[in-house]
Amino acid sequence: MRDEADCDSTRETMKYLMLLPPALFGTIGLMLALQMISLNSTIGFRTGRTLGDEAVWYAVNTNVGWGLLLSGFASAVIIWRAFALDLNLTAKCLVSTATLVISAVLAVAVAVGTMS
Repeated sequence: MRDEADCDSTRETMKYLMLLPPALFGTIGLMLALQMISLNSTIGFRTGRTLGDEAVWYAVNTNVGWGLLLSGFASAVIIWRAFALDLNLTAKCLVSTATLVISAVLAVAVAVGTMS
C-alpha cells in the first residue's frame, strides 16, 4: 500500500512540475500583452528592429505576449488532461514535454510573423 501512495505522490509532483513552464509562459505573456515590460535586453522578443524602436517593441511584444498567454493556457490544459488519463508516468511526461516544445515553437512563430 505504501508503494501506491508513493507513486501517487510522484505523479502529483510531476504534474505540478510540468505545469510550471505554462505558468511562466502565461505570466510573462500577460505582462508583455499588457505592455507592462518596457524596452529592455532581458525579457521580450529582442531583435535589432525591436530594440531600436520603442513603438515596434510594444507592437511586436504585445502580439508575442498574447501568443505566450494562449500557448501557456493551452499547454496547461493539455498537461492537466494528460495527467488525468490512464497512462504511465513516462508517457504523461513525454506528452507534457512535447506540448511545451510545440507551445514554445508556436510562440516564436507568432513573434516572427509579427515582424513581417
